[in-house]
Amino acid sequence: MHRISDSRPVGMECPNCGWGWATTYNEPIFEDDAEYRVILESKDSSLAKLKIVSSIVNGNYLQAKKIIESAPAEIFRGEALKVREIREKLEQNNVAFRIEPEFPY
Repeated sequence: MHRISDSRPVGMECPNCGWGWATTYNEPIFEDDAEYRVILESKDSSLAKLKIVSSIVNGNYLQAKKIIESAPAEIFRGEALKVREIREKLEQNNVAFRIEPEFPY
């Protein structure tokens, strides 16, 4: 799918048969320009949690361990789409966190 900003139509076309669709509806998350904060609440520094936190903060395990030990600690600040991706990772790995402001997606 190709997304075009500013609520313009989006659509998709099959390169083999030419069938396609278009819509002017965009999910609200695509229009959300709020800045969200993901705050780690877990102080559990198991290897699995070190891996998740280090991937989110783009750091190594030592940096992730320091962040975990200082929980609650902000591990990400940014746009809704990325926050949704991070939330899914954290939930899948049973890592305690919160999002501020309230995340409606």
